[in-house]
Amino acid sequence: MVLRTERAKLNAIGFLIGWAVALAVLFCAGLVLFEAGDSDRPSSGQKTWLSVLEMILGILLLALATRRWRRRTNASARSHTPASVLRQLEHLTPSRSGFLGALVQPRTLTLAAAVVVARDRSGPISVAAGLLVFAVLSTGALLGLFTYFVRRPDGAESWLAASADWIERASPTLFTIGCAIAGVYLLIDAIHSLVKG
Repeated sequence: MVLRTERAKLNAIGFLIGWAVALAVLFCAGLVLFEAGDSDRPSSGQKTWLSVLEMILGILLLALATRRWRRRTNASARSHTPASVLRQLEHLTPSRSGFLGALVQPRTLTLAAAVVVARDRSGPISVAAGLLVFAVLSTGALLGLFTYFVRRPDGAESWLAASADWIERASPTLFTIGCAIAGVYLLIDAIHSLVKG
């Protein structure tokens, strides 16, 4: 939707900056919060509670996926863009767009990634690698849309309109699948870590 605004390129850059800053701040805050103290490796007690926290996050994601799946046929539960949001998009500025990017950043998944890296890290290089991999995975679609818009501005409008319609229809299903996959992964990883000791 940001790419369909009046100052699309500037607003998209603001959105991506807001998204990236929120991702980095939240990931680092989660990492500091779940840090293993002075050593590079967490103690067995810290590893245990981080695995339990990872398990709780996995259960929350699975509960969210289940709730969304059960409501998939409910017309009122479908996520249509409210008219008030569409009116706000008409007057979007790059700074508001950055704020919007920070608001819609996937906080649960970012914290889950921080927990996994905090529990399994072996040093600063693995922490940086974990952040980089997560950042690329979580922003890949956004960067792809923006790149297409910049490289093919003449055909981008019709393609973006069709894509926005498809995303509007498919987002509940995609959200459910994403939450389910992440939840199952976190549960399996947490159980494996607890069993392995």
